[in-house]
Amino acid sequence: MWHPNMYRQVINSLLDNDLYAFTMSQAALNQYPDVVTEDSLIIRKPIDFPPDFGLELQHQIDLMSNLVVFKEQAEFLKRKCYYLKAPFIDWFKNYQFDPREVSVTQEGSKLEVKIHGKFCRTVFWETPLMALISELYYMMTKQVPDPFYIQRAEEKGDFLRMIGARFSEFGTRRRFSWEVQKNVLKALIETAGLSSDNGVLNGTSNVQLAMDFDLTPMGTNAHKWYQLHQGLFGIRMANRMALESWQREFDTRLGIALTDTFTTDEFLLSFDRHMALLHDGVRQDSGDVFEYADKIIDHYLSVNIDPASKTILFSDSLNCDMVDLITSYCRGKIKCAFGIGTFLSNDILNVEPLRIVIKQIAVYLPSGRRIFTVKISDDPGKASGDPTALAHAKYELGL
Repeated sequence: MWHPNMYRQVINSLLDNDLYAFTMSQAALNQYPDVVTEDSLIIRKPIDFPPDFGLELQHQIDLMSNLVVFKEQAEFLKRKCYYLKAPFIDWFKNYQFDPREVSVTQEGSKLEVKIHGKFCRTVFWETPLMALISELYYMMTKQVPDPFYIQRAEEKGDFLRMIGARFSEFGTRRRFSWEVQKNVLKALIETAGLSSDNGVLNGTSNVQLAMDFDLTPMGTNAHKWYQLHQGLFGIRMANRMALESWQREFDTRLGIALTDTFTTDEFLLSFDRHMALLHDGVRQDSGDVFEYADKIIDHYLSVNIDPASKTILFSDSLNCDMVDLITSYCRGKIKCAFGIGTFLSNDILNVEPLRIVIKQIAVYLPSGRRIFTVKISDDPGKASGDPTALAHAKYELGL
């Protein structure tokens, strides 16, 4: 029978989160402080969650309310994340998770999780909640890492350095465990080497791990930033308004734009010469990587920008072979970099990574009106949102 002290606390730091939670929170706090959103767990491949998983997950969520920001953590944010403003860091010093913002329901082996609250606050739930679900599932199903996962990480680091592929570790959301992610990152630092020291590892998206290893936290924003603007301004204005509000907040810093929330073709309609000049490049997260590279190169040429001056950050289900192919394809055409996640943080023999995401499904206007938001993607399998809202969004965009 389940009791609340069966398992250790899984999430132990408010900085055990992806950088984009912090950047989106600051931008929302300064521009849309009272906007409420709703997110939902999406399970892309069925998972048989063990009995009482929902009870333990809720208990772990309750435990997260005890996490606080320590002085050295706030100092790290000030030192490494120069684009985070002092008033935001002061606000974050008093931040605590509120379990009332998350609802958990389990019926049989099926799990439902929803997040509801002010965007500037609830944006901090997505990544640690996914990491929690993943690690807790492996704990409760008694799966353990094989003894060779660190060796495999070292081999990956050696290979990526050999081919000169600059990359960041993006593996928090679907990691096997905190310990595995930390050990893998340590192996990558030792083998791939840091970009600042003639290596190829740019940093990690995990802010706590960046602090532990004195790395640069990496990231900009997520699909929910563009969806937020869909809810506020409509889908045809969403990309432009999201880009403009990001520029207002960060100027030309954090200048990698995510293109595929409503398809890359739709995004490029808003990515004119002025906006393209303000950004260092774009991020690819769905669709065919080679078609995407050609499309982005052609777009830069069409607005009289040299593609070789810009970067594509590839981040969609990468492995070493794919990184090698992309690096070769882009050479001499456009700069490329990589955000590599599950392939690094959950490459465990006989363990299948959970195919889960948490996506925004609605924005609440000041009047209380609920506006459904969607993600269309360059890959139909990654689309999310209310089916009727998805159909309407595609109709409105002429898809």
